[in-house]
Amino acid sequence: MSDNSLRKPGDLACFNGIGGFNAAGEYEIRLDGENLPPTPWTNVIANPSAGFMSSESGFGVTWAVNSSFFRLTPWENDPVSDPPGECIYLQDDETGALWTATPAPIREATPYVARHGAGYTTFEHTHNEIATSLRAGMAASDPVKIQVLSISNSGTRQRNLTITSYVDWLLGTDRERTQGHVRVEALPDRSTVLASNTFDFDYADQVAFSTVSEDLAGFTTNRRSFIGRNGSLASPAGVREQLDTNKTGDPEPCSALQIRISLAPGETRDISLLLGSAEGREEALSLVSRYRQPGKARAELDRSVAAWSKRLDTIKIRTPEPTFDLIANRWALYQALSCRMWGRIALYQSSGAYGFRDQLQDSMAFVYAEPKLARDHIVFAASRQFEEGDVQHWWHPDSGRGVRTRFADDLIWLAYVLNHYIRVTDDTSVLDEVTPYVKLRQLESDEDEIYDVPDVSTRTATVYDHAVHALRRACTKGVHGLPLIGGGDWNDGMNRVGVDGKGESVWLAWFLCTTLRE
Repeated sequence: MSDNSLRKPGDLACFNGIGGFNAAGEYEIRLDGENLPPTPWTNVIANPSAGFMSSESGFGVTWAVNSSFFRLTPWENDPVSDPPGECIYLQDDETGALWTATPAPIREATPYVARHGAGYTTFEHTHNEIATSLRAGMAASDPVKIQVLSISNSGTRQRNLTITSYVDWLLGTDRERTQGHVRVEALPDRSTVLASNTFDFDYADQVAFSTVSEDLAGFTTNRRSFIGRNGSLASPAGVREQLDTNKTGDPEPCSALQIRISLAPGETRDISLLLGSAEGREEALSLVSRYRQPGKARAELDRSVAAWSKRLDTIKIRTPEPTFDLIANRWALYQALSCRMWGRIALYQSSGAYGFRDQLQDSMAFVYAEPKLARDHIVFAASRQFEEGDVQHWWHPDSGRGVRTRFADDLIWLAYVLNHYIRVTDDTSVLDEVTPYVKLRQLESDEDEIYDVPDVSTRTATVYDHAVHALRRACTKGVHGLPLIGGGDWNDGMNRVGVDGKGESVWLAWFLCTTLRE
């Protein structure tokens, strides 16, 4: 039966029948019965080296280094079923009842509460007098997803529980490419499974890890064995039967780590779970040791959340419209950094790449709260300019692979963002930073773009000279005296206007005039 009290706003602002903002600034989502939002409501939680995505139903993709090319678990792009790639099962050893700490993959009619915050998501649920609170976030800077599961027995008798952590290893872009190449190593004495994909040249040195804080009662690295023939994550064979520790050579590996605990009446137990990746086996195990214990895991989550609070509290605005204040004072800046700048991923798109115009625009939001982030990205973007003056429209930071295009507005964004940064910070020293150009063959007359890895040029220039070089290239006029639109001008729906080299852009003229005047 559903709990109709969950459908009432209570103390939630902007409540829409499913979710709203609570007094702590979190977005609180209340699920009961079979109700769900119209699409998954997600939180992209990231630091500069890794991240993951959560929705009101549970956890989707986790990645390290690059959210497109090195996903530790699958990115599904499924707004209907929103399938999880990671989950935590709980089972009552006496009755055999099975449930999960999140609404997916086992959805019960009893209430769930999910709270998205800046740098974390929590899930709360009670099943037959066993209350769980699962808090997940990233380490402040290390490539480690940290989860702390608190389990409480509110009943009057001892409860014996089996808890299973499941991770669907991917280690790449998609299963079709990585299947058969992922190798796992089980370390039962450390309650850890390691995984690597040495077939992928760019990420061959990465060693992923999954671990729990308790001693293992069982484990398997065999996905087929865990899910079972014709099975599903909603009823996997691995939690109904004994985990098969012998099957470790499956071409579809997983990490299923199982522990058993006993809870006295009124007792609460904390269990920590880690998922991440590092360069080499030694560094991976070092991160496991650093954060594995629940106290250390919780302290690191607190440290990461405190860093977000400090960043987001730098500026507060108050307007006659409280809903505007809610977004502007916290969520807009948080999403610009966590989702756009660091993650470069969402439910519907997982590129992992930097866009020349995209992240320069995003960096403008940081000039007050964290100007160094904006400054560093300006210098970084300048280094993605070709010797001829045009720039990479987008590129992957780890390899530099990206596209050379004819987009015209890209040429103006570096100077425009420089103007904004200097006007706010008075830091003119950024103009004197020296960065190299990149080199790649130029587009042929019948080519709209090239996708390749450019070479780093021996030719260098100051950031100021990079910006001027791009502006000079942008000042190419058509027959009406307006700048040529090239392959596009920020409005992607107009891209075909300039493919023959004749189309002009009024918007681009406004943008160019504004930037040159400043």
